[in-house]
Amino acid sequence: QLLSHHLGGPIEGTTRHTLYRRSAGNALFFRELLSSALEAGAITNEGGLWHLERDIPASPRLVELIEGRLARLTGEEREIVDLLAVGEPLEIAVVERLTSTDRVHRLEQQRLISCEQQGDQLEVHLAHPLYGEILRGELPVLHRRQLCRKLAEAFEATGARPKDTLRLATWQLEIGGITSSITMLEAAYEAWKLHDLALSERLAESALRLGAGFDAKLLLAHVLRATGRAQEAAERLASLRHEARSDDQRARVAIARIDNL
Repeated sequence: QLLSHHLGGPIEGTTRHTLYRRSAGNALFFRELLSSALEAGAITNEGGLWHLERDIPASPRLVELIEGRLARLTGEEREIVDLLAVGEPLEIAVVERLTSTDRVHRLEQQRLISCEQQGDQLEVHLAHPLYGEILRGELPVLHRRQLCRKLAEAFEATGARPKDTLRLATWQLEIGGITSSITMLEAAYEAWKLHDLALSERLAESALRLGAGFDAKLLLAHVLRATGRAQEAAERLASLRHEARSDDQRARVAIARIDNL
């Protein structure tokens, strides 16, 4: 109803969902997101139907609103918020290794973080999706690296689970840490499944440098094809055809070459 009122016409379903998800029902954040989308030309009207054409940039006003809500935090509390921006959701055991329970309680009381039961685990995340989005965009590079290092160390100390492979590998990639080629390749496949092609490429390249070999090269060829670099994919696949050592590998290369045509 708010969208129809502001735009004066029907709105495409995915656009409605995107604006609702990012504003999470907060009318003030919704208004700022819509204003930013209109000013940037990210939302347009075609044939009487409004729809998003690209991501909505964070306006200076929206950044100011979020930073205003965080202005009274102590240095320790702000670091926990920053850690969640990079790593959310985090299991409570990881959070308690990074900070005191009292700080977690204070942040929850201020409605800056939220705790939810997920199966047998209590997970902590930021109270609003825009908090993480804005904070990640504002983090200085060196501070982000420091946060990734702390998160990786905390996960390893508390016992990382298979579901954490992608996040752990990504943090190791950020800090230049060394992990196994198997872990990096598994994470690259996970990113591929999630259609995060840029991350999948970075992780596969890292796995290749660590000695992953044939599988990493084949995944990179798939990424190259999916990102419109068919010629590069063809060159890599031509090389892989000579490196294949089994019928299975030769078949996988042949299928990939057909897909790349």
